[in-house]
Amino acid sequence: MMSSILKLFAGGPTGPIVGNDWILKGISLQQLDKQGYINLPSSKFPIKFKDEFQDSADDHRTGPYYRRALRMQDEIELIHPIFDRSRWWRIDKNDYQLLVPSLMLASRILDEPHILPYIKGFLTKPLTRVNDAATEKKAGQPLYTFQYENLNAWHSEETWRTLNSMKQNVIFRFLPFHKDDVDDDTMGVTNDAPEDSTIVPGACKAIITFNKELLDVLQYKLKASNISRRWKPGTDAKSAYLRTQLLFAITAVHEVLHAIWRVNNAKYSSTDPTITSAYKQPFEPFWRDQRMNELGNAWEGQVFGGTFWPIGTPKSAAVPYGLFSLPFPGLTRVPPDDTVIERGEPEGWGVNWSTMYPVEMEFVRSLFTHEKWREVQRYGIRRLRRTKKLGCRVRLVDPDVKPAILGTTSPAASAGSVEGEQDNFGVVRRS
Repeated sequence: MMSSILKLFAGGPTGPIVGNDWILKGISLQQLDKQGYINLPSSKFPIKFKDEFQDSADDHRTGPYYRRALRMQDEIELIHPIFDRSRWWRIDKNDYQLLVPSLMLASRILDEPHILPYIKGFLTKPLTRVNDAATEKKAGQPLYTFQYENLNAWHSEETWRTLNSMKQNVIFRFLPFHKDDVDDDTMGVTNDAPEDSTIVPGACKAIITFNKELLDVLQYKLKASNISRRWKPGTDAKSAYLRTQLLFAITAVHEVLHAIWRVNNAKYSSTDPTITSAYKQPFEPFWRDQRMNELGNAWEGQVFGGTFWPIGTPKSAAVPYGLFSLPFPGLTRVPPDDTVIERGEPEGWGVNWSTMYPVEMEFVRSLFTHEKWREVQRYGIRRLRRTKKLGCRVRLVDPDVKPAILGTTSPAASAGSVEGEQDNFGVVRRS
């Protein structure tokens, strides 16, 4: 049965701080489309996913190479063992094939040596204790921070074997999400499975639940045209489908990070007098000195420059109007009884505004190509950052209401330069 516990590791902001329709209040659909944020030209399709990812797997020493070299697998496999079809609840062979392009991308992300230091960082013990007694008292258990750990500082083989062993410790499923249980834009959640972890005694296996809307879109049961408003030229079906494939891939990796933490960390004893938290699962560590401890969101921020969300309402996995990226933690807030801990309010950290950047469709497409991953291999994960050519800025006026100031901005714009430049409608435009 679904309950409020599903909010514990929702794939994104857990408080209603930034609404997904603010971009469309400042930027029209026509403007977004004209600048390449909604529809791709038909010449950009089809994408031969298997060929693209096969090139990446064969040419570079990523996960598939190491799994074969370490005899975990007999040959190059484009899908990480953790996403093996046997781990998907009530997903038949035909439905699994619809998931494959997204799972290839999710696997390519998990297998990228430039990204693994993040995972290795929060697995490496001991972690650094947070120097914040007040926040620890509020949390009711010890809090920690982590940073990147280079692969050569710890046996690389152990890293690959830990990830490989996750296959037996996580199960995936699709279920309808209800607004009473999760925020209405949540695409995935991670919870305890009833079995014990096979990796760490005292820890538990994990179950990852995806919003069934994702599966409905991938099965062609739900289309962007079913929910899109009427506008010209209208939403291209192939472009919208590609966005859903990307959203699913990123959500899958996001939730797997939560699962890795759960499976590899034993719960505190219920009789330990020093643990006053109602949650016995160790809270996730803070990435460096961030304000909030959310492994999935912090990872998205480090790799892509922000968390990805559908533009517009209704909030749907069909993504009819494009995606936008939101800095984390930014203005995000959480309830006081959550497992995501806040080290103060955004204003106390000097954060009074946030910018939502639409994600170019050419960038979305590039993530499914061999060329993009060759760039990552050569230049590092900064090549996975999307451009910031157009943005919509919001600012909190009252913590209990949504942001009240809109404006389009450029990547070079500072907070100070935006102030005072809005027109009568609160919109800032630059050439």
